[in-house]
Amino acid sequence: MEQLNQYLQKLLSADGYELHLEPNKNPYMIAAGGQSDVANTPLQGTQISMMIFPLIPPDVKQDLPNLPTIQFVHPHNLGKFSFTIQKSPSGFNVTVRPLLGNAIETDSAVPNSQTAPPTQTPHLEDVDLFSVESSSAGMQSNVSYSVEAPAVSDLVVEDRASMPKIEIEGGPVIEVVSANDPQFQTVFSDSSDYEPPGRWQDFEVQTDAPVPSVQEQHAGETSPAQPPVIRTTVPRDVILPSRDRRRTDRRKQNLMMTARMDSLFNRMAEVGASDLHLSVSIAPMVRKDGKMQRLECTESTLTPDVMDELLHSIMPERNQDEFQNRSDTDFAYEIPGLARFRCNVFKDRKGMGAVFRIIPSKILTAEELGLSKAIMDLCSLSKGLVVVTGPTGSGKSTTLCAMVDSINKQREDHIITIEDPIEFVHENQKC
Repeated sequence: MEQLNQYLQKLLSADGYELHLEPNKNPYMIAAGGQSDVANTPLQGTQISMMIFPLIPPDVKQDLPNLPTIQFVHPHNLGKFSFTIQKSPSGFNVTVRPLLGNAIETDSAVPNSQTAPPTQTPHLEDVDLFSVESSSAGMQSNVSYSVEAPAVSDLVVEDRASMPKIEIEGGPVIEVVSANDPQFQTVFSDSSDYEPPGRWQDFEVQTDAPVPSVQEQHAGETSPAQPPVIRTTVPRDVILPSRDRRRTDRRKQNLMMTARMDSLFNRMAEVGASDLHLSVSIAPMVRKDGKMQRLECTESTLTPDVMDELLHSIMPERNQDEFQNRSDTDFAYEIPGLARFRCNVFKDRKGMGAVFRIIPSKILTAEELGLSKAIMDLCSLSKGLVVVTGPTGSGKSTTLCAMVDSINKQREDHIITIEDPIEFVHENQKC
């Protein structure tokens, strides 16, 4: 149990949003900066079972033999955590996520006056200060108020052992308990619709004065080597949440999920792949040189919830409505300075899935493609129908793009392209 406590402490210290425990692998976490190990020793399946099994509630344990995946919420002294357990031949695959707004305070324990009376009465300041954090989107200031704090000796502590018992002759004994008893606290499961109230960090608020960036504050300091730049559609001045706040409509607009998708697209372009395939229950795959292979990235096996959030974070509203009605939609997505992507989102027996085709920003010319004179002569026709066919990945779109580019440079006509979604973007030249 102590080992799990260390892992959870590291997860919170790094503002991570997922901790993964998998048999025969080093335990690792996923944060905004990517994936990192929390220990250098692989865990055995029996070790994971011994850590996790005592935490499973009794009613959930009854479902464990019959279900491939179970979920539950565990109240820890560091806060509340959502546990997702997937059974595998090697043992439990466990994913742990911290839940916001559910911290459990344990540093205010009151000593037992009956067993160990204090030798010296603790002393509190006569006047203390506390801060009120505004939940209004229009207020981002902390307000301090002066309050009179009573002495510890004046505080009334309810002791369950001292609660009275009501006895009725001939009837059962009625025990009076405190309404603050932990066993009567409401614990919301991870699948419920309850969502904690929003905080001001969740909203975009205009401030009176610009906040200096980290680079401006440390302009005179020597900084370490910078990591490679990841091109993304997320604005640079947006502060990503330190932890993942994923719930219903708000989570589908989560900029953190958009940044994770942009990271996949950057990695796809870096390895020179033509297609990116996302499917539930497997890791991201790419097609390179006509062959499917796993993409080396920070994403692991994708769950249905994570897949839903990743795809909705880049899907236009019109396509979200179309997907809701047809379970299939096509659209284009662009990362400035990197490339455009043709996107197809669908639904199969496992849930949502998607295929992305990279469209280079640079238009290849007919000379660069080595198109023959017979093909280029088709660009001078004034009427008729030209059909370009071929299997997937044979270069149909690239060939048509080069032909349209040639017409755009040599003829003085009006070009109309009918595409959904729009792939290559041609700037006006002679046409």
